[in-house]
Formats: sequence, structure tokens, C-alpha cells
Amino acid sequence: MSNTVLQPEKPIEGVGLLSDLSIQNHPIEGFLDYAEHAVQPTELILVPGSHHQRTIKQRFAQADKPTDTVVFSSIEDIAIDLQVEDGIEPTSRLDRADRLALLERIVETDETLCAQLALSLGVTPAVAIETVERARAAVESMTGYHPERIGAIREWCRRREGPTADDCLNLVDGVVGLERELRQQTAHATSSEMQLRRAIRLLSQRGSQLWMDAYPSIERLWVCGLTAPPASLCDFLGVAAAVTDAQVHLGARPVSGELIWSRIDTVCDISDPGTEVI
Repeated sequence: MSNTVLQPEKPIEGVGLLSDLSIQNHPIEGFLDYAEHAVQPTELILVPGSHHQRTIKQRFAQADKPTDTVVFSSIEDIAIDLQVEDGIEPTSRLDRADRLALLERIVETDETLCAQLALSLGVTPAVAIETVERARAAVESMTGYHPERIGAIREWCRRREGPTADDCLNLVDGVVGLERELRQQTAHATSSEMQLRRAIRLLSQRGSQLWMDAYPSIERLWVCGLTAPPASLCDFLGVAAAVTDAQVHLGARPVSGELIWSRIDTVCDISDPGTEVI
């Protein structure tokens, strides 16, 4: 089976990191290449859920390969591992039920924000809190609340006329306002992506030493099972590839590899990854 590796045509200005990142169409074959008995793991595999972990473990078993070199992780796990500062505890995350309760409280009490969201969503936010949460998650995934991405969407909307542009602008501004209010209501991180952005800022500041403190034996970081990697994860991969000695590989299906690469190529064209407009 071919283990195709995609590389960018050129590094991205601003981040300038993607020359150190590869996309592999058959990542499990890559894991197996490094499977051996070992005292310490060398492969850090980020997957979105237990199903993907089971699939990978099954392939190791079928190939009669040991998993000593492999450790599985998640966005939240990696974010917490990298939030290592003397005397400071990693920021914990709101669970979904608590976040929905806070969102409901906000839209019930903030009439201006509620009206702005209603214009773009076409529903009354207070009685459609799941719709509000999906909108919040979509804007965060697309932008990571980075000032340049939010600014680009706002500029696109302002250059156009009509209900579509108006709805888009109301949605983005409404979600940014909602996120701002949400953070004022809790000391917890509002999502695992928020945790990851804090880790990105720390990693950018402290460089390879922070990574070595968290993962002293890891030689390769693999990301698998994501059809549309969120913007914050793209930023993290770029920073990790640039400031650490670990190789960074993003796994993809053959039919989606080029699409994922084009998304990363566009999304990562920013300065100061991990920065937030809020």
C-alpha cells in the first residue's frame, strides 16, 4: 500500500512553518514502520475518539506488531500536557452541559446579542440553544478567533451587499460577542480548542524545551481521523513542526489528502498563531 506524502509547494509566509509538516495518505502504515519493543514511546498519536484508537490497535494486532512505541492522545490532553508552568495549574474545560447552560443564560439576559444572533440564525436563540452552540462551534473551528481570520471574514462581508453578507457578519460578530460573554461567566476554558490556543502561545514562547518537558521521548506526532482539522489544530501543528525536533504528520484518506492540505495551506497563512480577538 502506498504511503504517499504531500508537501507544500512553498512555506507559508507569516507562520512560515508548513515546510516541516507532511500529510500521509496511509498513516497506519507509517506507525507500523516504527513499531518495536521499547521502554519509552516515540509515536504520539492524536485521534478524535476511541473508535479510531481501536482501529489503529487492531491494525497493530493484525500485523503482529507491538504498541510499546505508541501513546494515544487528544486535543485536550496535549493542551493540558503543554500548559506546564511553575505554580500554575492547567486550565480546566467546561463540559458541554455547563456550556449550554451558560449560553442559555447569556442569550436570555443580553437582548442586543440575542437580536444579533436571531438575525443570522433565523430562530430565537433562547429557544434554540443547540443551534446557537453549533454556530459558536463552527465559527471557532473556522477561525480559532484569530484576529486576522475574523478580520478577513468581516472585510469580505463589508465588501458585499445583500442578505447573505449581512447574515454572515451578524453571525461572526454575534458569536464573538457570545464567546466574550461566556468567558466572563466562567474561569474555565470554554472549549478544548481554547485550551489548545493557550498551549500554542506557550509553545511559541518557550519553544522546544516546553515540548521536551512534556514529551521527552516523542520523535513523531501523528494526527488522524479528522476530515476538516479546526483552525487551532492547524496552528498547533505548524508551530510544533517549527519549534520542536518532532516530525509532524497529518494522516488522511487518499481522496481527502489534497483537500486537507489546501485547507491547511490557506488557514495557516497568519501571524502569531494562538492569538485571539477576544
